[in-house]
Amino acid sequence: MHKAIAVMAANEGDYWDYVSAGSGKGQSMKHKPLPLVAITTTAGTGSEIDPWAVVTHETNHEKIGFGTDDMFSVLSIVDPELMITVST
Repeated sequence: MHKAIAVMAANEGDYWDYVSAGSGKGQSMKHKPLPLVAITTTAGTGSEIDPWAVVTHETNHEKIGFGTDDMFSVLSIVDPELMITVST
């Protein structure tokens, strides 16, 4: 969700204006998303090192990934100490 917020903090309209699949309009962003720092607290998805945001559109019953090269984190922190208490 933080990647979607970074997109919308820098651009007007609705997030789905920029999503290129499903009911999205596939418009180009006028401005780059805000820079992101990702701190992972769970293991598995790798979202701290990829440009993808997966967001659910409740009304349209869609769950769609969207990403561009501008949505990579500028810094990713992976600290195993933060994951010690995560249940398996």
